[in-house]
Amino acid sequence: MDLGRTFGLVLGLALLLSLACSGSEDEGQEIREPVIAADSQPLASNAPCRPRSATELLQAFALAMAEGDSEAQEQVLAPDGPFQWYSSTQGKQQFVARTVPQAISLLDERHDHGERIVIRAVSIEREPRGKIAGAGVVVTIRADDLHANKAFGRIAEGKVAIHCDRGDLMVWSVGTLARTAKLQPSIRVFCPPEKGVEVGRAIACWR
Repeated sequence: MDLGRTFGLVLGLALLLSLACSGSEDEGQEIREPVIAADSQPLASNAPCRPRSATELLQAFALAMAEGDSEAQEQVLAPDGPFQWYSSTQGKQQFVARTVPQAISLLDERHDHGERIVIRAVSIEREPRGKIAGAGVVVTIRADDLHANKAFGRIAEGKVAIHCDRGDLMVWSVGTLARTAKLQPSIRVFCPPEKGVEVGRAIACWR
């Protein structure tokens, strides 16, 4: 997956919409976990786009997917129009939805395949463009049809876009890395230890 191109698309989307709108590698634990550290980073102008808040939003989305809770998924996703796309490239498989109903249907199918996502790192823009912030993410994915050589699943990286006023998810775009990829080095690229704050099983930081 071309992360640079994806990030460029997200930033381009953010600009257009703003003008229009003016951890450890162990597994087997439950995905639902409380926040275990306060956000010590400086305040952003819009609370949903602070590192901790953005990470909690993505964790809520991952939990809703794990539980097959369509109503909770829809609460996290932006309404159609502001919502742009959900895409997940897993090995040789690619899943894409461009409307909320398509995304809910797709996530329901992935739930039937036992898909579970854990948010591992969220690196959010310090200065969002308008009312939309882009963020880099590291996640781990497990699914019955996704072959992985580690208990916690395949590592994936990607980009998301969050509306800073509404506090909802407009873009989700991730792709799995090679099976030999290591989790902690991937996390450190997105959130160096000295810049991050722990939020459940994730590390959150400003870019």
